[in-house]
Parts: sequence; C-alpha cells; structure tokens
Amino acid sequence: MRVKRLDEAFKGVKEVIEWLNENIDLVVVEGPHDSKALKLLGLSKPIVELSRAKKPLFEVIDWIVERFRRKRVALLLDFDEEGEKLSARLINELSQQGVVVSMDVRKRLRDILSSVGIKSIEGISVIKREVLEGRG
Repeated sequence: MRVKRLDEAFKGVKEVIEWLNENIDLVVVEGPHDSKALKLLGLSKPIVELSRAKKPLFEVIDWIVERFRRKRVALLLDFDEEGEKLSARLINELSQQGVVVSMDVRKRLRDILSSVGIKSIEGISVIKREVLEGRG
C-alpha cells in the first residue's frame, strides 16, 4: 500500500511542478535543499531561497515586490509551524503590495506530501528516490 501511495504522491508532485512551470513567475522556498528537490523534478522557474538571502526579510520582500509586482509567485515553504507562520506573513505582505500569490498550489502540495507523512519541501527528494528505487 505504501508503494502505491508513494507512486501517487510522486505523480502529484510532478503535476504540481508542471503547473508551476506553466503558470508561476517565481517560487520562494526556505533553503537550498528545497530548491534542489524542486529542480530535480524539473522546476525551471526562478527560485528565491530565503536562507541564502543574507538580508532581513523585509528587504527580500521589497526585492520580490520590485521585480514581481502583478506577477504570480508561489510560496513553497515547509509545512511545519515556522513555515506556516512565515507563509502567512509573506502572503499578507506580498499581496498587499501587488504580487499575485498563488495559495492553491501550496495547499495542493501540502495535501500530497502529508498523505505520505512529509512536512518539508526537501522531502520531495525522498519520494522520488523511494519511487525510483522501488521500480529498479
């Protein structure tokens, strides 16, 4: 049963990545492991890694607003308490300043990952590895 759920989760994540590539202008993640996991599954959009910004959050927000006002941004932060709080803050501040924040894709990805017990974006790489090794 777990293999089937992992296969379904892998397929769902791939669909989310395809949707992001077609509909989003920027993806915001917490760190490099998140970015790497998304790129390994084919994400081709620009990514901002908050942990590597080396700037206060308000400056990162200003940078995003300057470049992505009236464009679509996806916030793919972890689904733990810290990630949820940070997402809420970013949604509020970016939306108020004219950035179109796609909230549905975050919810969709959270639903897919939580179905297999994963709460982090970098956990996507675990799904990929287990599914591909299971097929080998």
